[in-house]
Amino acid sequence: MGFSRQDLSPTVTHSLRRLLHELGGTFSHEHLRGYIERWRGKPLRLEEDTMPPGMTGYAIALRDCDLIATRRGLTKTQKKITQLHEMAHFINGDLPLYSHGEATAGYRQFLRQQQRHNDVTSRQRFFDTFDDMVERNAETLARILANIITAHAQNESLVLSDLLEGD
Repeated sequence: MGFSRQDLSPTVTHSLRRLLHELGGTFSHEHLRGYIERWRGKPLRLEEDTMPPGMTGYAIALRDCDLIATRRGLTKTQKKITQLHEMAHFINGDLPLYSHGEATAGYRQFLRQQQRHNDVTSRQRFFDTFDDMVERNAETLARILANIITAHAQNESLVLSDLLEGD
């Protein structure tokens, strides 16, 4: 996996323990999404959007849903990794239930905003990602999640091939 226990912050360790308890040792991307939806009590939308240079994705907690958007034109792999990074922000507790408290927009209202990226880039963290512990934790958890999801897919493949062997 490429990580040792010393590489894991207390935040990432706590998140992994919670996921292990809730989802087991391996799980799919869809199971992870469902976990976040249950835990936060609202749907998690995965979409594409246009973004400023240097940005590949964002997450925002809206009034009626959570939203993860990825840059249009990413490869399938880039898109999945970016989604996992943004999911990690939710799992690590980086986003409150509503990003802007009582003033938080709903999904449709958010999409109508011409300058909606200001809501998600106000801290400008994507320029110095690895100097920021929150971003480093999200990236570490995302890489571990990618390994877990890959292992899950490989195990499902082995089970299916065992079942179908001899047909």
